[in-house]
Amino acid sequence: VTTTTPTVVEAFGSSYRIGRSSRPIHHEAFLQRSIPSSTTKTTKTANMMMSNNKEPTAQEKVNQEWDGMAGEWDDLASGYASGLHAVLWTETSMDDPSPLHVVDFGCGSGLLTQRLAPQVARVTAIDAAPKMVELLQDKIRSRRALQTNNNVQAYSGILGNLPHESDDFQRAMASLQGTVDLIVASSVLNFIPDADLEATCRQLGALLKPGTGLLFHTDWPSGEGQPAHGMTEEKAQRLYALAGLTAESTRVGPLKMGGDEQTVFFGLARKSS
Repeated sequence: VTTTTPTVVEAFGSSYRIGRSSRPIHHEAFLQRSIPSSTTKTTKTANMMMSNNKEPTAQEKVNQEWDGMAGEWDDLASGYASGLHAVLWTETSMDDPSPLHVVDFGCGSGLLTQRLAPQVARVTAIDAAPKMVELLQDKIRSRRALQTNNNVQAYSGILGNLPHESDDFQRAMASLQGTVDLIVASSVLNFIPDADLEATCRQLGALLKPGTGLLFHTDWPSGEGQPAHGMTEEKAQRLYALAGLTAESTRVGPLKMGGDEQTVFFGLARKSS
């Protein structure tokens, strides 16, 4: 199956700096990194694919790449998370986030979640990569890196494949429908495989409160010197339409990431009444 979904290597190459000290993430590091060997859902899935002699799906390939760098993600991506969090409430025009229920979609190891938790009423963190979510769940249990008043829940699952996900994940997503004030998707939407895009957008839209719920996303933009398959105004509008959202604003501008600054696509859309 042909897909235009970029690999993690393509997107976060040596020109896309996201780390604490804005150091580049090199292609070679990704290519040499193996999938974790612990007995996680990721390993079981990989073993099943091998035993069945099946090609992994586009989403499974993305998950394997993300899980392969889970152990160092906190160091690599903290600059991006800090930069996004610094502008979040201004970009969304939310003066008082304290009563909000926020979904951190594509939460990774929880770098943004841990910044949101002390500020909002509830955070639901979702990621397709199981190893990343395991790290966040460890933080929740230990509270070492996550200051929370039991207001954070983390789930691993694929929204675009919801009918085939675990019963627990399906029940959790069903219980969230129409309850979410804000979905934050930080460099996530460009990684959703084409085959899962429509179903994912519809599920995201279903989570938001009608009339008031917002989707805020940042992605690398399309253009010269950017990774392939970047976000465009046309693509953003298509995603909003699939999710039942109306665009509030879209723009391309700078975002500080640690000691560096990168150009990103900012998008904000509201759930229709």
